[in-house]
Amino acid sequence: MRYILLLFVLSFAALVQTATAQAPKNKNNPQEEKEKKAGKGSKMYEAVRLPMHILRLATSRVKTSTVDKVSYGDDKRQHFLVCESENVPAYRKEVIFFIHGGGWHIGKPKQHLLLAEMLANAGYLVILPGYRLTPDVTGEEMQNDLSLALKSSMDWISSEKGWTDYKVVVGGASAGGNLGAVLVFDDEALAKYDISPNIFAGFFSLAGALDISTMPQTKILEKYAGAREGQDFCDANPLYHLDGNVLVPVLCIHGDKDGLVSYQTAQAFADRLCQMQCNLVEFHTVSGGTHLATASQWYYKKKKDEGQGAVLLRWLHRLHKEM
Repeated sequence: MRYILLLFVLSFAALVQTATAQAPKNKNNPQEEKEKKAGKGSKMYEAVRLPMHILRLATSRVKTSTVDKVSYGDDKRQHFLVCESENVPAYRKEVIFFIHGGGWHIGKPKQHLLLAEMLANAGYLVILPGYRLTPDVTGEEMQNDLSLALKSSMDWISSEKGWTDYKVVVGGASAGGNLGAVLVFDDEALAKYDISPNIFAGFFSLAGALDISTMPQTKILEKYAGAREGQDFCDANPLYHLDGNVLVPVLCIHGDKDGLVSYQTAQAFADRLCQMQCNLVEFHTVSGGTHLATASQWYYKKKKDEGQGAVLLRWLHRLHKEM
C-alpha cells in the first residue's frame, strides 16, 4: 500500500508539472485558460484521474483465467505473465503479446489482466511482458528487454505447449504502444535477437505514442528517448522505422480528447503507413475519448467503453480468418 501511495504522488506530480510547463497561456481570457488547462483533452484532466485509475487496475482480479509468471532475467521486472482461459482452450493460431504503458517510468503487466482475460476467453494465449523502466534504464535497454521477453516467451510456448505453427500479434497501451511498434518494425533489433519479422501477424495500439516527434519535449520523454536531435530519439520513434516493406496489419485505437498522447501522434503514424500500404491500416477514433478511457478505463468502467474491445476482437478475428 505504501508503494501504491508513493506511485500516485509521483505520477500525479510528474503529469501536473508537464501540464503546467507545456500549456500556452492566454492572459486575455483567464476563464478560457482555466478550462483549457483542466477540461477534457488536457493533461490536468488526465492527471487528476490517474491515481484512482491505477488503483482500480492494481486491484482488478480475473475470474475465469489462469495466470502464470515466468522470469526471463535477473531483475524483478524481467518477467512475463501467461494468461489462459479456464473455459476456452487456446485454439487460435495467434499469440497476443501485449505491452503495458505508464510513460516509460511506471506500470506493470498485471494492470492489463482484464484485457488478457477477455482475449483468452476468445481463444487466444496472452503474454503480458514486464520490462525495466526509466530512470534505471534507457529506451534501448527497454527494447532489449522486450525483445528478450518475446524470444523467451516463444521458447516457453515451444517447450510448454509444443506449438510451432503460430503467429504473434503485438499490442500495447500508451507507452506500451510505442514500445510494441518499435519491436515489430525495427528490423535491426529483431535480427539482433534472431527473431524473424515473419512471426508477426499484426500490431495494435490503444492510445499509443506512435510518433514521438509530435509530442512536447518533457523530462519524461527525454529520459526515455534522449535529445530530440539524437539517433536514440529516432530509434525510439516507431514512425522512423517504417519503410516500403511494411507487411504487418495495424490497428490504431485513439481518442480525440487524449490529453497525454495527442490524437495527432497516432494519426501521423497511420498516415505514413497509409502512404505505403493503406489497405493494412485500420484507424478507429473514440469520439470524446480521453487517454485513460481509450487505453484501459474501459476494462472496468462500462460508460468508458465506446467499443474498443469490440473493435479489437473484430480486427483480431479477421486476422485469424486471413491466416
